[in-house]
Amino acid sequence: MQVFKESIARLPIPLFLLTLLLVSGCDNLGSLTVGITDAPTDDISSLKLTFTGYALTRADDDKVVESSLTVNKSIDLAKQINGTRALVLDHLSLPAGEYKQLTLKLSDTASDHTVTTKDGITSNLVLDNMDDGLTIKKTFLVEVTSRGAIFTLDYSTSDENNVDSTGNDYTVDIDLRGSLTYNSGTSEYTLSPVTRMVETSKSSQISGTVATTHLTGTDCTDSNAVYLFKGHDSDTDDIDGQIPNPLTSTLIDSNRRYTLGFIPAGDYTLAVVCNADIDQPDRNNELAFTTTLNLTVEEGRDETVDID
Repeated sequence: MQVFKESIARLPIPLFLLTLLLVSGCDNLGSLTVGITDAPTDDISSLKLTFTGYALTRADDDKVVESSLTVNKSIDLAKQINGTRALVLDHLSLPAGEYKQLTLKLSDTASDHTVTTKDGITSNLVLDNMDDGLTIKKTFLVEVTSRGAIFTLDYSTSDENNVDSTGNDYTVDIDLRGSLTYNSGTSEYTLSPVTRMVETSKSSQISGTVATTHLTGTDCTDSNAVYLFKGHDSDTDDIDGQIPNPLTSTLIDSNRRYTLGFIPAGDYTLAVVCNADIDQPDRNNELAFTTTLNLTVEEGRDETVDID
């Protein structure tokens, strides 16, 4: 064994790394990055969740790959809007392959999850059906980015562990407009997450302006939004979990601009709502849709769509 160590020590660095890989096995490894984004809401200025770990279920044998985060991550969902996101997992190394479920574990401490209204009132957030964490049931692939075991070495290389920074990157969209309800009797907000997960590099962003004529009318309020429905010429409806339910939504700002982020390729119907503040996900609401527009989103290509 001493001879082996001395021989290894005399090897040039690239050959040394190769030897480590050969003697450590040939497991296929992948690198996974997962970010969190959100659709903006009317009444909330901050909504913080604290993530503590992860669990991934393999599709072929139901084995679970799980661990705690080195440092807990507190993320303000209300700030991750208009095509921005915060990373929960950043180049996590794990066995490559197909997975069917991702759970982002949450802190057990109630005060680690809070909601603050635009009036400045902060309270603890009630997490509904989230005992195991934020769970996304979706089949996704973690492709091979390196082979063999990973070693931490005090050598500088230009190859950063053979990680492909463009692959195995996913974004989870928590639609707060469809996930957050307020109980006036208890003065509590409850989060029942409505989520979707997309491959980040294959998603697109839709943005543009909305003409003033679509934001005024007898039924309109000061809350204007754009709802996105699957398919051309889709029927429109409020956010209630019933078909047709929007894939996502976003508020229109004071400059009449809107942004929808992380949209997968496909055919869609854009719909403008001029009284979005009355839309509550736990009940049926009569929204004022002022116009609709068909569009087709191509993979990985951002679109500017002005609604005139």
